[in-house]
Amino acid sequence: MLSLAAFPGTTTICCGNGRRSKYVKQAQTPTLFIHGEQDNDVHITQAEEMYTALKRRGVETVLVRYPREGHGLREPNHRVDALERTLDWFGSYLK
Repeated sequence: MLSLAAFPGTTTICCGNGRRSKYVKQAQTPTLFIHGEQDNDVHITQAEEMYTALKRRGVETVLVRYPREGHGLREPNHRVDALERTLDWFGSYLK
């Protein structure tokens, strides 16, 4: 999962210790989730859980799921799509 902590004015909303709900309550940062449906390291349900929790809080959130992909995108068309979405996302919010 992408951590935006390096960007001014953003917060990290997820950590690897399974205590995501603690951070969701404070989250305000627009969040883009890019996730492979076959990810065995971070199951897709974790991304869905965070996406749903943020949406319920009114945080601008998008979840993009890539079929046949694991932890990291391998298919060239998926990699291009993810890059374009990421550039568009940051272009919208970091002006």
